[in-house]
Amino acid sequence: MKKHKELGQKSASIAKELDALNLRMGKIDEELINLREQKAYAQPRSHALSEKLKSRFGEKDGFFGKASELCTYKPEYAYAVEAAAGSRFEYLVVDSIDTANKMIGYMKESGLGRATFIPIKELRQQADAGEEKGVKSMVEFVKFDKAYERYSPTRSEAPI
Repeated sequence: MKKHKELGQKSASIAKELDALNLRMGKIDEELINLREQKAYAQPRSHALSEKLKSRFGEKDGFFGKASELCTYKPEYAYAVEAAAGSRFEYLVVDSIDTANKMIGYMKESGLGRATFIPIKELRQQADAGEEKGVKSMVEFVKFDKAYERYSPTRSEAPI
């Protein structure tokens, strides 16, 4: 009889825990849907801006494109890489501050809004965080052209 009571209490405790986890999972699902909607809303504008700038400026002018366009990674790492990079994937990569200033002027004249630029020549080499307790740096999972190796949009505290 005592065992039966203990099992009943344990079962009730597990059921309560399960309810709490289901509630938490529902909130996480809502947040995920919200984030996906925000991403879907932001991407077309960002893509349109990038395309307009590409039509006016090219690589010969010092404009290389969005950070997300300049690297590759395996599909199984997509969520981790994109989470680590966050909005930095939307940054525009240029050769110098002068190029960024020219593009900013064009954007103001054309009413294209705002953007964040990465001037490759002016960047300082970032120190590698290294491997800590078997956790690899996100940059190990992303491949990008040697021209951009001084900047990695995935440099972050996010381990995988």
